[in-house]
Amino acid sequence: MRPGNPRPAISTSGARRARRLLVVEDECLIALNLVEQLAELGYVVIGPAFTMAEALHLAAVAAFDVAVVDLKLQGVFAGEVADILIRRQIPFLFVTGYSEVPDRKRYKNIAVLTKPVRTLDLQRAVEDVLAAYREAGSAKSMWM
Repeated sequence: MRPGNPRPAISTSGARRARRLLVVEDECLIALNLVEQLAELGYVVIGPAFTMAEALHLAAVAAFDVAVVDLKLQGVFAGEVADILIRRQIPFLFVTGYSEVPDRKRYKNIAVLTKPVRTLDLQRAVEDVLAAYREAGSAKSMWM
């Protein structure tokens, strides 16, 4: 310890906090597969949220770094969830089995990953979203 410095220095080199990732997916098997893939990649998974109500609640109050959001939950576009994430400035991407993204003009800068999702593609997409967010400085400036 140096004089005048009551606490010893803590080395954080090489140590990285695991990213917390919200999963929003209404299909149970797909959700569990996503959770397994993300856990294998070293993410701490929040959820999965299977319903719109769960997704809205977690998007509004949970602490996480990034989200993977199914484009439609039980046939309903997850735009409200996306809007909460944008307001909270949390980066996210959509996953979908659909060929068209509703309101694509509004969400033009949001990455879309097509199901079925391979682990490597998922990792790349999540890391790309996080990198774009860091480069833009905030989700609002990235998406507006």
